Amino acid sequence: MFRLKSLLWTFQGFQVMHYLLLTTFAVLLWSSLAVIVAQLAHVPPFFLLACCLFIGGSLSLWRYKQWQLKATLLFVGVCGIFGYHFLLIFLFHERLVV
Repeated sequence: MFRLKSLLWTFQGFQVMHYLLLTTFAVLLWSSLAVIVAQLAHVPPFFLLACCLFIGGSLSLWRYKQWQLKATLLFVGVCGIFGYHFLLIFLFHERLVV
């Protein structure tokens, strides 16, 4: 059964509401990405990408001592994330949003 306890639903011992809110927030962000990039067409793609990745990266920077990654893996991951998002934002800038 469901029971409401401080914005968390417990279903067979699992807290569900927290993950539903985060999932809904992520879907709303991704669905509004093309519209946001189209509204920011006057901003260069590299600057927009740098601002977004700086904000996202700074949210987890305070826990850097808990990271247990090799330097090469971290480098490849950062380059992959940067490359993917650069192409995504660059292509949104180049094409019209329907």
